[in-house]
Amino acid sequence: MFSEYKKQVIKLYEEKLEAMALPLNLQNPTPARLKDECLAVIAKRFKKGDEKVLRDFFGDCVDVEGYIRYIRSMDVDRFRPLINHLNKKTENTDEKNIELLAWLIDFSPRPYIFKLDTLKKEEDFIGHKEVEKPAAVEISPELEKESSKEVDKKLNHITVTKKSMNALFWHKSWKKLAISAISIFILLFSFKSLDFFKEKDCMYWDGVNYKSISCDQKLPNIQVIALDTFKLKHFKKITKPDTLTENCIRKMWYSKIDKEVEFFTIGGMHPEYPEKALKPISEYIFSKYIKVKAPPTPSK
Repeated sequence: MFSEYKKQVIKLYEEKLEAMALPLNLQNPTPARLKDECLAVIAKRFKKGDEKVLRDFFGDCVDVEGYIRYIRSMDVDRFRPLINHLNKKTENTDEKNIELLAWLIDFSPRPYIFKLDTLKKEEDFIGHKEVEKPAAVEISPELEKESSKEVDKKLNHITVTKKSMNALFWHKSWKKLAISAISIFILLFSFKSLDFFKEKDCMYWDGVNYKSISCDQKLPNIQVIALDTFKLKHFKKITKPDTLTENCIRKMWYSKIDKEVEFFTIGGMHPEYPEKALKPISEYIFSKYIKVKAPPTPSK
């Protein structure tokens, strides 16, 4: 039942709170801090399995960038019911608030699935089902009249037949198992030849975007850093700034180093100058470096 799922989520939250194992935004939560934590979590660990939780609370925003834009613009009062429940001001709260908390504290398994409770009850029922006893075999009067030798022959014939059937069954089973094992071996060998098993837990900047690479692989004059899957997918340099519109203001980012202005899709530190932080594009920056001014009208 969802009530038990809710108890487990709240229990984990309180245990992490007591052990000081929660982020600062969740240690003394406010609506604004919950909003900030949602932005931090979705940027750090966006998972396909969490889309239902996000869709139920924020609506269908399609992808990570869509959720980030929506969360930034949403009213913090949407988080107030969950805050009131955590502070024991309300006894109950909407299920989507509990699911959001489960997502924020990385509770597993999530989300709650009612079907699992139903399956569990069915398994309990099946487990207590009585096994039917085999019917007793009656020996006909004709068989009783036969000599004991003839009876032994028939019984031996039945035993041999049963053993033959078992042997045939196991032969077919082993044949299927052998075919499956060979198929798996061929797949593994194919993946191995494609470098499938080689771990790529690092990445490097190629001037336009990040690319994954094995941590033990070295590239001349290239800095290899720890893999960040969000940056790997979304952090890119905008090579054609003239294609940007006013919609990019405060949604895209820029840097100005040695009088050179560069534009990027998301914020963070400059990939080539890690000590330099990127800044959101302002109206001034857009007007000065991006907006194409119309040519002057010729005088008559």
